[in-house]
Amino acid sequence: MASYIILNDHKPVSNPAGESMGLEIHAMTYQFSSDNFIDSTTFLELKIINRGDRIYNDFKSAMFVDFDLGGPEDDYVSVFPDKSTFFVMNGHNFDATLGSSIGFLENPPSMGIRSLNLNLIYGAMFPRSGTGLGLNPNVNTPANAEHVWNYLNGTWRDGSPFVQGVGYPNNPDTTYSLTNFAYLNNPYFGEGFDESLVYPADYRAYGAFENQLLGQSQEIQLDFALFMNRQGDYIDNMHGLYNYADSVLHFYNQNIVGQNCITGFSHIVNIQIPDAIIFPNPTQNHFFIQFQNMQPNLVRVYSMTGVLVHEQAVLGAENLVRIETGNLASGVYVVQVG
Repeated sequence: MASYIILNDHKPVSNPAGESMGLEIHAMTYQFSSDNFIDSTTFLELKIINRGDRIYNDFKSAMFVDFDLGGPEDDYVSVFPDKSTFFVMNGHNFDATLGSSIGFLENPPSMGIRSLNLNLIYGAMFPRSGTGLGLNPNVNTPANAEHVWNYLNGTWRDGSPFVQGVGYPNNPDTTYSLTNFAYLNNPYFGEGFDESLVYPADYRAYGAFENQLLGQSQEIQLDFALFMNRQGDYIDNMHGLYNYADSVLHFYNQNIVGQNCITGFSHIVNIQIPDAIIFPNPTQNHFFIQFQNMQPNLVRVYSMTGVLVHEQAVLGAENLVRIETGNLASGVYVVQVG
C-alpha cells in the first residue's frame, strides 16, 4: 500500500519563518505485507524538485521528528552514525500512560529512522520547552530560519558547537571535544545516558545529510525506513534496532532500488499503455485515444477524487476517439478504457 502527496513551499512558512526556495516536494509513504519485521516497517520517499530560478550549490536537507513513543515524557533520543540512523527508546522498562497518550507498559519498544540513500552527517536532540536537558535555552527548538541553518551545519541554534558528553558547551573554562552528534550514547554497550545531564523527557530530533547540488528543474531524492523492535526489555529493543538497520537497508537495495515499483506523478505525464495511446498529454480542450490491439465500447474520465466527469460510447469500427475536455476544470484526470 502507498499514500502519495504533493506540496510546495510557495506559501510562507510560519514556523520557523523563512522565504520560499521555489521547491516542490513529492512525498510517498509505502508498506509491504510480510511475515517478518518488514511488516511493521514504513518506507518514505521524498523527491525535492527545484521549480524556481535559483541554483543551490550546497543544498542541505534534514529529517525532523517529534518522537512520541507511547507516553512521550520519558523518552531518550540518540544516533547510530555508522548506520545513518537516529532512534528513540524509553527511558525505563515501563512506559506509563500519560493523559491521552497510551503507554506501552512493560518492555516498551524502540523505533528507528534510517536514511537509505544519503549519509547522515549531523544529528541532535532538543526537548520541548520546559522539559528535558535543562541546560542553556539555546538548545531548544529552532525558532527562525537562522536557527534552522545552524542546525543544518551541525551546531546548536545559537551557533555553539556540539560537544562530547554534555552536548552544549556551557562552561567557558572547560575544554571540550567536538562532535557531529550531540548526546551520542548506546546503553547496550555500557555507554549509558548520564541522567545528571540527559534524563528521560519529551524530545525532538533531527538528522542532517550530505550536501548536494540542486539546479533548476533538478530533483533530489531522499529515502527513509521507519522501523520498530520489541523482542525483549527496553535496552534489548534498542539494540535490536541497531541490527535491523542493516536488514532494512538490505531489503531496500534488493527489492526497491532500480525496480521501478515506485512511480511518482512527475514521471507519468507521457505514459503509454500497451493497447492504446493518449495524446496530447497534457491537453486543454480535447484529447485523442488511438486503439491499437483492442476494441473497447466505452471511455470514462474520472477526477482524482473518483468522480465520473465524462462518459462516451465507442463505435465498433472506431480506432481513434476524440474526447472533449473544454468543460473540465484544470487538473489531473484518470481515463478508463473498457
